[in-house]
Amino acid sequence: MNSFRIVDSHCDTLLKINAGETNFFKNGNSHVDLPKIIAGGIFIQFMAVYVHQHYKPNLSLRRSLELIDTFLDIADDPRFIHIKRTEDLNQLLSSGKKIGLLLSLEGAEPIESIAILDVFFRLGVRCIGLTWNHGNLLADGCNGAGGLTPFGKEVVNKMSELGILCDVSHLSQASFWDVISIAKKPLIASHSNCHALCPHPRNLSDSQIKELAQTGGVISINFYPEFIGLNRDLDSIIKHIAHICELVGAEHVGIGSDFDGAEFSIPNLENASKLVNLAKGLEKNGFHKREIEKIMGNNIINLLKNILPGGDYGS
Repeated sequence: MNSFRIVDSHCDTLLKINAGETNFFKNGNSHVDLPKIIAGGIFIQFMAVYVHQHYKPNLSLRRSLELIDTFLDIADDPRFIHIKRTEDLNQLLSSGKKIGLLLSLEGAEPIESIAILDVFFRLGVRCIGLTWNHGNLLADGCNGAGGLTPFGKEVVNKMSELGILCDVSHLSQASFWDVISIAKKPLIASHSNCHALCPHPRNLSDSQIKELAQTGGVISINFYPEFIGLNRDLDSIIKHIAHICELVGAEHVGIGSDFDGAEFSIPNLENASKLVNLAKGLEKNGFHKREIEKIMGNNIINLLKNILPGGDYGS
């Protein structure tokens, strides 16, 4: 069961590393660290830059750069490949030994101009969630009712041009539909679940799932118990996966654990080392090997092939 490539499109581990709460290179108290990544067979780990509310708005840029500095220190280790362009992904796919890291931004509060977006791109950011739960200069979050601003539309279009994944997790309904209306590339919901199974504002409705899939995008299932509902266990997570598969097919589902975003523990999915248990659970529930390979990682790998820039720009 461990012959496939596992991709996790969301964790908040940079916060714990930056705070000195965990050493990423040792097995510690975080959900994600290098020993757990190796034990879990993770092929690519997205690492999110999240700015806490008390930094917003005036210190958002400074705080983001502090966390990016933490990421770059980790990514310098020769065991990793910082995925910035298609060449990096191809190198990772052919190496067989390295681990891919992808730098993401959870909430675009620090992006106050297109020039700043360009700087984040040059630093290696390749996935941006436009908001957290609250509104900013670009869009409204899931706690609000507003949509994309004119500047937000400009940023989304520039992200598409540069080769940065647009992440719709945390968006308000209106912002989501505004993004759909201008999307030129496949989208990702890096850590969202199904509203039909758990009616939480952070989860996506069936109509949203269908439209996101129409872009060629991926909905990555979140392990945070509040977004799972049902029995908040591994079987409940599989029900969310199965629901999306029934709606739009297995080509549009991924994993976005939300590890280290909060203190939670799902039995048999306690941390990154246990992700293979999800694959085993899918197999027990009748999913075929090819479907499991897609869900566990290949869908997001294919998404990155479609989005990432080529050449040396942003290297």
